[in-house]
Amino acid sequence: MPGEQGGESGPLQFACFGLGRQHFGIDVRSVRQIVRASATTPLPAAPPLIEGILELESGVLPVADLGRVLGLDPVRDPDGARIAVVESDGLAFGLRVERAEDVLTVDASELEAPPALAARLGYDVLRAVVQRPEADPLLVIALDALVRRIGASRAEPVEEVAS
Repeated sequence: MPGEQGGESGPLQFACFGLGRQHFGIDVRSVRQIVRASATTPLPAAPPLIEGILELESGVLPVADLGRVLGLDPVRDPDGARIAVVESDGLAFGLRVERAEDVLTVDASELEAPPALAARLGYDVLRAVVQRPEADPLLVIALDALVRRIGASRAEPVEEVAS
């Protein structure tokens, strides 16, 4: 069902990021900024997919490695990576990616539904696919589903020590 993703029409813009040979897109309206990656501070009792927190001028943000969240390899060069500061439903967080690529403008009619098998296998973070004639497909991420996946990775409850 091309062009029927979320009932959108007209031009859409996606901030594009790379992980290995794959290319991912996030609605540019959800991307606040992209910064050079730096070390994060571990956050005790955080969900396992949160690698830590990062202090920026805009405040302290939790950071997740997009590769790990998607079940792929973690970012290979954490020092050369970027962090995309994104917002979903009022929640701001950072996504560590290997590289920031560009902003792609496409017509909503170019969005293709993700393969049905992807949803059945639990790959619900994929919102759409954009076929590009001169490049690999762009996999468009549904940030709300990504947030749910991160939250669902909650750490096991800490057992109290008997005294």
